Amino acid sequence: MIGIALSLAAAAPQSAVTLTDIRMQLYYGGSGRLGSNLPRDFGGWNIPIGAGDAEGNADDLLVAAELQTGGEEFVQTPLRMIVTGERGKVLASRQFRSFLIPEGGRLYLPVWIPSAGCAGKIKVSVRFGTQHKSKTIELRCGE
Repeated sequence: MIGIALSLAAAAPQSAVTLTDIRMQLYYGGSGRLGSNLPRDFGGWNIPIGAGDAEGNADDLLVAAELQTGGEEFVQTPLRMIVTGERGKVLASRQFRSFLIPEGGRLYLPVWIPSAGCAGKIKVSVRFGTQHKSKTIELRCGE
């Protein structure tokens, strides 16, 4: 009887939650909207005045960690995001101890970075259990 129970437990599908991406979007205060996900080669020069590859004046940044699984799942594995600027200065951080991934199997967990428009080199590090991802972007200002 115990052997059957162990066999059934071993045969039950194990859900795997995967840290799939880090998204970065500028916040455009003049329109109140978020821009599209910034590409790695984004030209982030003088974005507070709408220069570079910006779609308008922007100074704040929204960063989100994307998680995917096969469907709805309550997750109790902590996820931690740390956003650092020049010389490792912490610009923002956030930890999620538990969360619910909805029926579609995808969830974005955010952190807001105020006044990021001229922060220089920004590095986002996300750790979820044994998984780790990082992404960098440069938002510089000057003549």
